[in-house]
Amino acid sequence: MFPSPDPTQLLLGHLPDTTERQFKDARNRLGALVTWLEETNGDVLQPNLDAYLWYLLQDRKLAPATAKAHLYSIRARYKTLQQEGIIREHLQARYREVPDRTEAALAVEDALRRLEAALDFSLEDLKPRRTPDDYLRLTAEQIITLLHKPNPHTHSGRRDRAVLALLFTAGLRKTELVRLQVKDLHFWIDDDELALHVPKCRACVERLVGGFSGGCNTVTGFVTASTGRHPCKRETTAAASSSRTARKGQPPPPCPHRP
Repeated sequence: MFPSPDPTQLLLGHLPDTTERQFKDARNRLGALVTWLEETNGDVLQPNLDAYLWYLLQDRKLAPATAKAHLYSIRARYKTLQQEGIIREHLQARYREVPDRTEAALAVEDALRRLEAALDFSLEDLKPRRTPDDYLRLTAEQIITLLHKPNPHTHSGRRDRAVLALLFTAGLRKTELVRLQVKDLHFWIDDDELALHVPKCRACVERLVGGFSGGCNTVTGFVTASTGRHPCKRETTAAASSSRTARKGQPPPPCPHRP
């Protein structure tokens, strides 16, 4: 049995300097491969990437896009190890005990060719788990029907209507919705246009969502009824600072939703 290098040391040792997010993603994806190799007694110098892809999709139930990201990170790491000559060094050490040096050199080159072939994969045929046609699209009539389902005379009903109004008019994710604060509801982009501020959070992009007036009345009504205070504060972010500077010295525009 020829010796095999430690998968953890080979794949996770001395990862290249990247951004913190890229480093974390690469470490997690390569760590998953290391775990699988150890559990299956796989060869880190000759990984069976077809079997690993099957494992990601069928056993771990990863989405095809996530499985692609795993395979691309693995390929990038092996390509780096090849370019630095580390894979060749380990293969030469593996076949060092072979008496015939010519045979040993041929074995090393054959292993390198097989690894190169394994890394030369294409995942273009790996279709997403769901296509755009698989998603449910609501008509305008269905949205209006949903908005009128909650009871507007109860606290929970007004809350549910406000949540639906935010989701439909601003196109928010669930993680973005639960991070909203009252101060995020009214940001002035221009003199007469309100926007919703989406705060920065995990898997969220901080931004201003314009065209929010359609759901503003519903949300404002819920906040006013719950707190006894109208939420229209003239806040700003870096995205709106230039507009605010241009208005310096002028009175702020009236809130179109204040009675």
